[in-house]
Amino acid sequence: MKAHLIVLDGLRGTAAISIVLFHFQLPTFDSVHPSGQWLSHAYLAVDFFFCLSGYVIGYAYDGRYGQMSRAAFLTARLIRLHPMVVMGVVIGLLTYVLDPFTAAPKLVPGPEVQSAPAWKLAACTLAGLLMIPSWSLPNRGGAYFSLNVPCWSLMWEYLASIAYAFALWRMTRTALLLVAVLGAIGVVVSAHMAGSLILGFAWSQMPCALVRTIYSFCVGLWLYRRPAAVRSRFGFVTLSLLMLVVFTLPYTRLNWLYESCVVLLLFPLIVALGAGATVSGPIAKVCQLFGRISYPIYIIHWGFSMLFANYCWTHKVDAKVLPWLIALSAGLVVLLSYAVLIAYDEPVRRRLSARRPELRGVSRTHAA
Repeated sequence: MKAHLIVLDGLRGTAAISIVLFHFQLPTFDSVHPSGQWLSHAYLAVDFFFCLSGYVIGYAYDGRYGQMSRAAFLTARLIRLHPMVVMGVVIGLLTYVLDPFTAAPKLVPGPEVQSAPAWKLAACTLAGLLMIPSWSLPNRGGAYFSLNVPCWSLMWEYLASIAYAFALWRMTRTALLLVAVLGAIGVVVSAHMAGSLILGFAWSQMPCALVRTIYSFCVGLWLYRRPAAVRSRFGFVTLSLLMLVVFTLPYTRLNWLYESCVVLLLFPLIVALGAGATVSGPIAKVCQLFGRISYPIYIIHWGFSMLFANYCWTHKVDAKVLPWLIALSAGLVVLLSYAVLIAYDEPVRRRLSARRPELRGVSRTHAA
């Protein structure tokens, strides 16, 4: 069995925590636009996830071509991802229905948020559990996964896995690079037209979600096949700080160009550096922990961030207190994510994998 890519595991956690903090910043946004806010570019972590996923899937499965069926591969991906999808939708439904702070006009036009009919909630819940886009609910910004908005990127992750199983698995490096170049063109065009890449979660933004997925996943897979792991002195701490600097730089008139360069050039470089980095001692344990909790953090936090935002909007929380409340609330979500990981996600995945003998050699971390 191949060794874990431990620094990449840790960087996945850094990116996930950055997105959680970004979404808990909602009460500080002006018309839900992040310009001028701290961690104002953290939504780009999704592109990092896609690039990392392409690299890790190539690392874990390229050598299994001809030995592992497409059905077995896709089953392994479902076992890795879907238990937490179910948990995320359930938490999203509960936090949506039980939210007592509903007067949050910043996400929707009008002074009040209208409640959704029961049939629409039921349909959105069923669709979310099956990873199918559905209607946008009130106070969810036009998202096609209203009960758990981060599921939009998971849907594209699923589609990338299907593309890998049926096409990318046996595609040559040259062909893969050409596909990545086409995706890169789409990313630049989308960024230029919108002024940023905070796109992909709403129905009208699906073309941008598609090109973001195509480029980052394919370039990550290409990096593995090149191979492009870079040996350097850059380790987990340095690369995490670099990502945080990228996420916190302020918006400029050339924001579209900045974000395009981050996605097209910097994130692949970070993945290559992380793949070649080594770590030991306490930092290694931090990376292992970050890798384990990164996915639960990402997939269950949204409902809690909306509860927090609606509370802040309805109670007019003092701006001086807000950063402390954000840190405390995000920290509680991280702790809850770890509890969910231990009590639910890992046991369910172990049981499901045990029923499929052909999957017992598939590393949980590599399949992330």
